[in-house]
Amino acid sequence: MPEGSGEGAHSVAAVPIRTVVVAAFAVILAACGTRLPDSAFTTTTVAGAPTRAASTNPASDVGVTPTEVRVGLIVSKTSALGSETFSPPMYGALAYFKALNQRGGVAGRTIDVDVCDDSGTGAGNRNCVHKLVDDDKVFAFAGNSIYQYVAASEVSDKDVPDVAGQPIGNAYDQYQHLYNLYGAVYPRHGTVGYDGNLYGGTEVYRYFKTALGTKTAAVVSYNQADSQRFADLIVRSLQAEGYSVVSEQVDFAVPNFDAVAADMKAHGVDSVFDSLDAAGNVNLCNAMDSAGLVVKAKVTTVQSWDETVRSQYANAPACRNSLYATSMDQNYMDTQYPAVAQFRAEIQAAVVRRQPHPGVLRGLHEPAGRLRRPRRAHPTQLHRRTDARADAAQLPQRGAVAGHRLRRQRRLGHAGARYERQLLRRARRRLLGLTAQPRARARVSPCSSAGSPAKATSPRRST
Repeated sequence: MPEGSGEGAHSVAAVPIRTVVVAAFAVILAACGTRLPDSAFTTTTVAGAPTRAASTNPASDVGVTPTEVRVGLIVSKTSALGSETFSPPMYGALAYFKALNQRGGVAGRTIDVDVCDDSGTGAGNRNCVHKLVDDDKVFAFAGNSIYQYVAASEVSDKDVPDVAGQPIGNAYDQYQHLYNLYGAVYPRHGTVGYDGNLYGGTEVYRYFKTALGTKTAAVVSYNQADSQRFADLIVRSLQAEGYSVVSEQVDFAVPNFDAVAADMKAHGVDSVFDSLDAAGNVNLCNAMDSAGLVVKAKVTTVQSWDETVRSQYANAPACRNSLYATSMDQNYMDTQYPAVAQFRAEIQAAVVRRQPHPGVLRGLHEPAGRLRRPRRAHPTQLHRRTDARADAAQLPQRGAVAGHRLRRQRRLGHAGARYERQLLRRARRRLLGLTAQPRARARVSPCSSAGSPAKATSPRRST
């Protein structure tokens, strides 16, 4: 599901997430079942051998030894959508397990994380599942961030727990042994949701109506199934709260955000929601400012709410000043809370220098940076960026598909700009060739199934 589609995402703060992961491993390791045959537990007594030493911390399941637990992590890092689209949950998981191992691991065992990049394809996903489950014999999955989880049923059928995965499709609302990051609220007996239906609340939309007096909302989506499915949920939620709704759709490969902005202005839109990715949100805001469309709220998600807002939205100050991000997590800057301070310290300790995937829809020369967690806010404590906080004089806006070629040409030089355009054209052809329809970015953010509400307490979540 595209990244911009998680308004009101119901997610879990740092401590509950850690608690869920550790508790899951601890409970399973405490003999709540095993994939090993009974013969694996047959003991042989050797004369003169100690009777307790070998059973002090015995192996109890596949992927578990007396000293370690082998965990698998599948990430669609080198997908056509760019290296930063699905990789953040992986970096967070690696940082967490590093800190956990430094604290002694789980039940005296360290966690060995086996990462597999499925490249965002169905075939790649099946290969990763086969490698990790059948060849590497992992005990469980943790922190998955998968664009096309086509092998989800196979993972569940083999009784391999998938814990704290980033839900992008509907798999985590369908299969028994898959537990997404936000918690499982559906029975998951092979059918999505309750008899094929997913539910979400409307309180986020009511908040804007009550607090800001918004009445006419636009919902912008890509012409891709996941994006459209969540956009439909937003539309129904807004209509339930009495909004007049204007639905807008753009082509994923060659989006025309200028036309969308002009149409929204003509309809008197005063608030904008979307099921877009981060780059799409930036381009939409640029188009809105160019059209002179000023709204009371441009609602984005926690995945789009990070330090890059300062530079990414530099050319759209009016839109940037109306940005809202909704979530139920603590704000990244609120280090007065111990859990936030601990999270930031552990992420800082696990800093890695990342090289971005070249050029696909986010710009060629995106600098590698330190790990960041998106800023998050409770729906009743929505945070806004102001011009005073967002320094437009900092880094120039990164390039994207629809954007500012002249400025990028000056920065990269004619040869660099020409090479960039060639890469973008190749990326578009790849995307158009994946399926019969142009494929959109799965929601990031790294956020659950497109169009699938997390809980009845909030409309669901992103990308």
